[in-house]
Order: sequence, then structure tokens, then C-alpha cells
Amino acid sequence: MAETPADASRFAVAALTLCQVQLLHLTLDDTMPPMAAHGQYGFKSKADILFSSLEADQLRVDVHTDITISAKARPAGAKPRVKARIAVVFEYQGLDELRKDGKLPLQLAHTAVSLAYSTMRGQLQARLAGTSFGAAILPIISPQQLWQPQVTTGE
Repeated sequence: MAETPADASRFAVAALTLCQVQLLHLTLDDTMPPMAAHGQYGFKSKADILFSSLEADQLRVDVHTDITISAKARPAGAKPRVKARIAVVFEYQGLDELRKDGKLPLQLAHTAVSLAYSTMRGQLQARLAGTSFGAAILPIISPQQLWQPQVTTGE
């Protein structure tokens, strides 16, 4: 469940700490020489927010990204592609208390998602250098495009 505007003041960015980054999955189907053409790539990303049952004040953001090369820029029959997933673990002082009412402050969620997505961008830049995806830089997008709070219906 998402917060109400009155809850927004409860988020303090200084209470957020990045604890861990882990590459969970990376598949590179690379059948082409390195490219320098921007705009030849297609990007699809999404994020999931998970909570630890062991660590009260931790949340984990998983970012899933697929990158493809446009049909015009690749040889017939070739399907170069990158699939990646990272987990970024954050600690937020007082998160357990905030979640007692079943709500996650949207500012906290959007900040964590944005940081995790930027971390994915850096991971991909480092790992894809020298491949046909070396020039594929994840675009800047809003966290709302990556993650939406679950909507609950009152029954």
C-alpha cells in the first residue's frame, strides 16, 4: 500500500544506507562487433521491492533489464540481447516501524528504485565494455516507470 501525502514528511534520505549490490543474473548473447551507434538499442526495465524477514530495517530492490539491438542495426537472423538482474540492499533506520501500518513511504520507494536503477546502469557499463552493447547506456527514466505500488482493494 502507498502512503498518503501527509506521510511524505516521514521520509529522511539521511536514514537510507546502501548495504550491498549483487549481480543475480547476466546473459549476453553477443553476435556482433562493438557498435558506436546510439539509438540502435531497445531497453526494457522494471523493479521489484522486497523486504527481509530477517533484517527489520532492510529492503531490497531488484532491477531487471533487457537490452536488444534494433532489427535495422543487426544482421538478418541475429538476435543479440542482454538480460540482467541485480539486487541492491538498503537499510533505512525505522523502516520496520514505518511498515507496521502496511505502508511504504513513496519517497523512500522511489529513491531506492532510482538508486538501484543507476547502480544497474554502472554495472552494465562496466560489464558490457568491448561488446556490441558497450555503448548501450540505460536511459534516464522516472522511478514510477520502473515500479508501481501494489493497489489494494477494500473488500
